[in-house]
Amino acid sequence: NTEEVSKVLKYCNENDINVIPRTGTSSGEGLLEVRDPNTIILDGAPMNKILKIDTYNMMATCECGVPLHVLEDLVRKEGLTTGHSPQSQPVAFMGGLVATRSIGQFSTYYGGIEDMLCGLEAVMPDGRIIRIRNVPRRASGPDLRHLFLGCEGGLAFITEVTVKLFPYYPDEMWMGGYIVKDMETGFKAVRAVMARGYKPSVVRLYDKPDIDYNF
Repeated sequence: NTEEVSKVLKYCNENDINVIPRTGTSSGEGLLEVRDPNTIILDGAPMNKILKIDTYNMMATCECGVPLHVLEDLVRKEGLTTGHSPQSQPVAFMGGLVATRSIGQFSTYYGGIEDMLCGLEAVMPDGRIIRIRNVPRRASGPDLRHLFLGCEGGLAFITEVTVKLFPYYPDEMWMGGYIVKDMETGFKAVRAVMARGYKPSVVRLYDKPDIDYNF
């Protein structure tokens, strides 16, 4: 729990022990490399409680170790969605999504994780526990959420996050594809769609090698 994370970080800070925070370890880009033997990996995956689904205020609060697909499956039963769908969704955890400033395939419509994050709880290296309140926007001063979004665990250990929820309309989805003669034509077409103000959930442009590899 958060208090245990606080005790561990306080001890490590006082004894010059390096700490690598992690939850899902879903990244394929080198994963975790320990450069100093005086290092521990602090795994938040066991912190996997969904604390609150607030359908009135359209927010979900959960611990850092909650898998994204578990939260998504739960809120779908309420006719809602997180709107976040990275390729790592089956193995992604909520704390890691915030720490890595994740973006999903539906970002054109819902935005990235920075647009979904309402508030959070985190533990500083010296063991201090801080909380950023769950409010829709800040009326004054800097937005402190952005200190932790994308910090990769270098600034603090994120223990709890609250994200927005959105209505889910599975019966109103339309999916289609078009073949264009080259990538330049495709880029111009995508730009024209976006510049006109349309906000499709997903817009993806593939070249032939990518299509051959994926499909």
